[in-house]
Amino acid sequence: MKRISLYITLLLCTSLTFTSCTGNEGPDRESNESSNLVTMSIASRATAGTHAADGDNELINSWWMAFVAPDGTVVETLDRTEAYDPAGQKLPNSAVERETFNVSLSEGTYTVYAFANFDGSSPSSNIWGIKEGEKMPDLSAKTWATAIENDSKIPMTGFCSFSVPSPESQNLMVEVVRMFAKLEFQFSTTSGTQKTLKRIKMHNAATSAIKLLPDYSLLEGSTPSLPDDAVNSDLEYEVDIPLSGDAASYRRYIFESTAAAHPTGHYVLEFDIDNHDGSSPETITALAYQLDHITRNDWVRIPVTFTDWTLRLDVRFYPPIGGYPAVVVDSKGHEFYAKFGSSGYFEIIPEVSDSNSTLTADKYTVAVTLDSGSELFSRTPAWENGEIVGELAEGRTGTAVVNLAITVNDDALRQTFTRKLYIIRS
Repeated sequence: MKRISLYITLLLCTSLTFTSCTGNEGPDRESNESSNLVTMSIASRATAGTHAADGDNELINSWWMAFVAPDGTVVETLDRTEAYDPAGQKLPNSAVERETFNVSLSEGTYTVYAFANFDGSSPSSNIWGIKEGEKMPDLSAKTWATAIENDSKIPMTGFCSFSVPSPESQNLMVEVVRMFAKLEFQFSTTSGTQKTLKRIKMHNAATSAIKLLPDYSLLEGSTPSLPDDAVNSDLEYEVDIPLSGDAASYRRYIFESTAAAHPTGHYVLEFDIDNHDGSSPETITALAYQLDHITRNDWVRIPVTFTDWTLRLDVRFYPPIGGYPAVVVDSKGHEFYAKFGSSGYFEIIPEVSDSNSTLTADKYTVAVTLDSGSELFSRTPAWENGEIVGELAEGRTGTAVVNLAITVNDDALRQTFTRKLYIIRS
């Protein structure tokens, strides 16, 4: 079952205009006979089908707008601190999902560019050189590369075209889209022993920069359009999260990205677990096989359950006539030892279980790689039809090291744990 929840954004852009000149934007703003008092709104999301914001930092706390004529001239700029609501009152200084205000514009067609939660009272003027009375810079190729912390106000951008006056009385709303996605891991464990999560790594999930403006057509399940020079790398977080019976979560705001660079086309996760047994942390890998991209404004929630996986190996040996049939199998922690007394064909049947039950064979696969000792085999160990099969060569002795990567399939992740097998030919 897919367990990825997303903010969904919709572009709503129609207009509500009043051709009367008797309206008032506020006590310090004047209207003239050629102006139309336009009532419009700024909204951080569509009004239906989305998740509510978690905190004020995910809402609109400040905003700044530029109104651009068809010839590219910035005819009006407006800061939230200077704006008035339709009743002529100053806008409150509080976090909102949506806010309605008045602006005075002459008859014509406009594109409004809106910026929310940027530092400074008119950041767009300071950063991109947007100035009233001058030509609007081309923002289509502008990028943003500044990361934010969990308590930061999330920057948002948006734009919309409209006419004054409108042929119909409709609502004009410019929707600003959060420039970051929210990535949330939800951790649980079925283990009865103490464990601590020490590191989280997500391959190919870090993007060096994103486009400043959103592509509204790509906000609902489509792969994001990244800058041509964007560099894709790995996200990595050092953490210290106790894993017990209580659920734990970890959140970060990240840029949009795509996992297309990975051979699987999906995100690979790594978790370092301290088992408090004196050994080095154990690395658990997982494939988020339902997730191949993350788009701005998404809320991606990845459930991860850590389990004490138990592996048992049933070794079956078929030596030639006159060969020594006995095989000794032992284990120590995450290492297994199989000692053979002669050459011959062997089968190793794994049995995987957790604290509750033994998994059926269709719930897991085993990747077999030979680390050393290839000279011991006339047939290199391989995973075939639910078994590890191979053949020991005649006249060879020594030790071969085989790496086993056991991948267990569950609802949201394909989780992989590793074990080491020593095949000893005496």
